[in-house]
Amino acid sequence: MALTGPAPVVLESGDRLSRDEFFRRYLLRPDLRKAELIQGVVYVASPRRVDYHGRQQALAMWWLTSYELNHPEVRACGEASVFLSDDALPQPDAMLLGPDRSAARL
Repeated sequence: MALTGPAPVVLESGDRLSRDEFFRRYLLRPDLRKAELIQGVVYVASPRRVDYHGRQQALAMWWLTSYELNHPEVRACGEASVFLSDDALPQPDAMLLGPDRSAARL
């Protein structure tokens, strides 16, 4: 007996998608920890290693959070999707948002 149901949603590195289609597919793939759209091209991240990424990201977040503690007009955050343009939806490892927080629309 064949299984019926919807086909799995495909989201792979190299796909060319609009921002809306990328975001729709990304929301349907909770198994993907990080995927980005840069100039209309999908990039699905590989698992990260502690020595080659995790430690550096932790230090960057500590630095930005320390800055935020002394500058309440900004906010530090990481790994959040940022609507930059019609063909870009990156997830920076660490970022500092300005007073208008225009980068954080999710």
